Amino acid sequence: MITAADAEYHKVDPKAFSWVETNAFTISIPEHAISCYTYVLARRNAGVCHTMVVMHKGYADHPTDVIWEDARMHVPEPKSLLDFDLESGFGTTVTRAPNDYHLRYNSNDGACKFDINFKALVGPYNPHDAEQNVLRKQHADSTSAGGWGQAWSTGHFDMLGHMTGALTLDGKTYKVDCVDGMDHSWGPRPEWEMGSIAWVNISLGPELAFHILCPSEFVDGETVHGPLTFGHMCENGKMIALTAVKVKGKNRNFLGARREFTITDALGRTWEVAGEGIGGYALSTAYPSFVVYSTLYRWTMGGRVGHAHIQEVYGRGTLGRMGRKARL
Repeated sequence: MITAADAEYHKVDPKAFSWVETNAFTISIPEHAISCYTYVLARRNAGVCHTMVVMHKGYADHPTDVIWEDARMHVPEPKSLLDFDLESGFGTTVTRAPNDYHLRYNSNDGACKFDINFKALVGPYNPHDAEQNVLRKQHADSTSAGGWGQAWSTGHFDMLGHMTGALTLDGKTYKVDCVDGMDHSWGPRPEWEMGSIAWVNISLGPELAFHILCPSEFVDGETVHGPLTFGHMCENGKMIALTAVKVKGKNRNFLGARREFTITDALGRTWEVAGEGIGGYALSTAYPSFVVYSTLYRWTMGGRVGHAHIQEVYGRGTLGRMGRKARL
């Protein structure tokens, strides 16, 4: 069970030099097709953290297409995750642990700033908790249940939230009002191959949103998704477990162009949701050993409409094997 204490640092294994603690938030301004990503990865045994704020508008096929990128590899780690401000200008305050957060950023050159509040739709979802994850018993151990090798085997939670506030870039201010996902994880995080996953957030507004994790791979130029590893939905303030998903889609190179989900929940209901990509970028600054193909989708189901991201994550080793197969 996730408690308020899990918003803070966890006990570190002093022998695990690769130990990390992370916070990630995915934000959008859909009416302008703008995506914003924030990431903090603290290596407690090294005393440093990696911090990232990246933004793009529409599809960014090259780093020169990105409208903002501030990634730093070795910033002194914050003393606490409950309230901190980093040298980069990014800061976070946990306003109601572990559910609600205040995110702020004021770039060193003053060109970019934001002030955003994240309010959980329900609360944290723990894939290791059998009461929340009805598929937990199908997994032999925490590594399998975590869905991403060692990276989420020790501890991890996902959360869907309503984000509101404002973002200013080069003097122009945009209103932020979106529903998307965050996650917090802790444990060993080797800088090499951790498997390929799709971290899926589907929003149809604050009353109905889904979070899904499943394997993914590239096959003949398209992304193929495996069966559900774990997932949940937030419906009118209640959390409901998911039991199965089926996915169809088309790519725009390695980024998504369209995704169609058939989702089954623990109440036996089926949901059909379609997403059209309105922007995407291959994030390589979140972490050096993998690439995150992140796409912002316009989701529709009947008369409902919303926006949220899918992040399809591939280790450099996987991409290297694909490259060798195609070119050698």
